[in-house]
Amino acid sequence: MTDWLAPETFEVPVAGGNLTVARWGDEGPVILAIHGITASHMQWPYVARELQGEARFIAPDLRGRGGSRDLPGPYGMNAHADDLVAVLDHLDVERAVVVGHSMGGFVAAVMAMHHPDRVSSLVLIDGGFPLLDAPAPDVDVEQILHLMLGPSIERCEMTFDSFDACFDFWKQHPAMQDEGAWNEVFQAYVTYDLMGEPPELRSKVNLDAILGDGRDTLVSEDLRAAPGNVRCPMVLIRAPRGILNEPKGLYPDDVATQLVASHDNLEDVLVEDVNHYTVVTSPRGAKVVADRIRHALDRAPV
Repeated sequence: MTDWLAPETFEVPVAGGNLTVARWGDEGPVILAIHGITASHMQWPYVARELQGEARFIAPDLRGRGGSRDLPGPYGMNAHADDLVAVLDHLDVERAVVVGHSMGGFVAAVMAMHHPDRVSSLVLIDGGFPLLDAPAPDVDVEQILHLMLGPSIERCEMTFDSFDACFDFWKQHPAMQDEGAWNEVFQAYVTYDLMGEPPELRSKVNLDAILGDGRDTLVSEDLRAAPGNVRCPMVLIRAPRGILNEPKGLYPDDVATQLVASHDNLEDVLVEDVNHYTVVTSPRGAKVVADRIRHALDRAPV
């Protein structure tokens, strides 16, 4: 396995225990990368490889995922933002370019609102701006998440006889039907997510964390207020296809046009022919993301 598929990891003390954090690179400015709701730091290797030698690429496992799965609640965007500030403090880093994919974009925006002095620029990848109106209090959040995430959340309650059985499960995911979508990074991502021993392999993702964060993305007033209160430069990188490879992405062109019109610090970038996953887990998507991160680094204050 090449080094970029096996980054160094270290632990950062946070409320309730230690956060597992991955690092690619030892020198240069810091990029702080935040993964999606059921993911881990292992969604980022292609992006990190593109930036090799240019920066320190820092990617935590959010509490309830990966190596941080045993960290207790409370969950939610504010809790994750506080954990990320702890990561910067641990590294003695004053400010960073903060990158967030999917739910990680919501965390990044909330972090930039509450800790503006720690964020020089935001790179939001298919996330960061509210997707739905706040639901009624009696709405079943778990049902909404199952509809939106499909197999990604289903696997949190499953066991697998072998690694190959889990690979076969993921290969049926709608987002994996594009040519090249199942690749070395995605296989490493799935492998890292598994714990236990055959025939009782299961996901490291803590379902309570997913449900807690899922509810917060729907009801959090801070999340809804954050994009309008962020003053640093922002770029929204969009995939034209959705979580389940739907032909309509999370942020269609008309929505993106409205967002740019209402946020004078926002730039819009559409990555052609990718879905919500492959915008970061394919070499072509990762190249575009890395280019926008470089642009953000170039504009960051010295």
